[in-house]
Amino acid sequence: EDWPLPSPPHRSGRARGRAGIMAAVEDEVNELLDEDYEEEEEEEQKQEEAKDEGAAAKGDEEAAAPEDELEAMKATLKGMEEEEAKLRDMQAQVEKEMGGGAARPDAAAKEEVDNRSVYVGQVDYAVTPEQLQSHFASCG
Repeated sequence: EDWPLPSPPHRSGRARGRAGIMAAVEDEVNELLDEDYEEEEEEEQKQEEAKDEGAAAKGDEEAAAPEDELEAMKATLKGMEEEEAKLRDMQAQVEKEMGGGAARPDAAAKEEVDNRSVYVGQVDYAVTPEQLQSHFASCG
């Protein structure tokens, strides 16, 4: 029996859906990173202004006390930890929506399936699994 020539490859609806989800998540992550970057810049600017005002009030040009710098670093670290938590939550949500990997076979199961499988190429995308099964039924 002659099979028609294969159609050009195309993405399945599921693949396009996953790509769309990943693109949306990437956009959201980039927006969050941009917001955090802007917040950090504003915080640094406020800290610099506070340092300048403090130095002017004291009448000297020295930098702020080490305690102030330590507090600023702690605040920055806290912001970074909060951002990390947001990103971890988003990643977990995406993995959950995409199947989460719970159905991933281990190496032994994959090898067993591979030992029972054959590759059939040059099959038209319009052919259904039932048609393939009936065609190869005599092979077992």
